[in-house]
Amino acid sequence: MISSYEKDISSPNIETLVKIADYFEISIDRLVGHMIKSENPESPKVQFDHLFDSFSAQDKERCLLILKTLLLEREMSNEKTLLKKTN
Repeated sequence: MISSYEKDISSPNIETLVKIADYFEISIDRLVGHMIKSENPESPKVQFDHLFDSFSAQDKERCLLILKTLLLEREMSNEKTLLKKTN
């Protein structure tokens, strides 16, 4: 069946696309090479999505932890700034 997809003899149905995308932990858009035309391939979001999709599940968890830490640090910094302004 997969060889028929590779040879362009047939195309997978949506259920099969979902299973393949889930297996590789990527979006169906990514799987079929679809990119929103308004998105610049050089934009930070597109680059981040591409990199994130290439990570293993463990690396994705590590990346999320780093991002959450960065957001927490920013939040704490903003709170310190607010405290200084009110004092």
